[in-house]
Amino acid sequence: MKNILIYSLFFTNLLSLPCISCKSNSLQKTKSIKNASYKIYNIRDEKGYEVVFNTTGKGMDPIAVTLNRIRQEIKPSDKENSTYHINLIAETRRIHDYTPQQSFYGNGVIFKIDSTEYFKPVKFILK
Repeated sequence: MKNILIYSLFFTNLLSLPCISCKSNSLQKTKSIKNASYKIYNIRDEKGYEVVFNTTGKGMDPIAVTLNRIRQEIKPSDKENSTYHINLIAETRRIHDYTPQQSFYGNGVIFKIDSTEYFKPVKFILK
């Protein structure tokens, strides 16, 4: 009985090893995020966040940012050299029927590698 339990645990760990190793290799293909911060704004009928962060290293560029369960796609105009300035709209009355895109991820950045999205958690600092 004891041997069967040991063998089953061994083979379970052996089978889960490729899944864990592939996931970590994919995240190594992404750039690292530095100096991540955000500022809350409230201008007339619009509320949201101004998100700023720098990327360093080689790898894939981020495609989206999530903050407080709100996802915002990154446009090419949001990038200047290695610095990103993203206007994340949380609530507005200026745009008719606008609803922010909800995300089940926490605070972080989303990368796309081989048509698969990978979430990288980032600790944003409130300024």
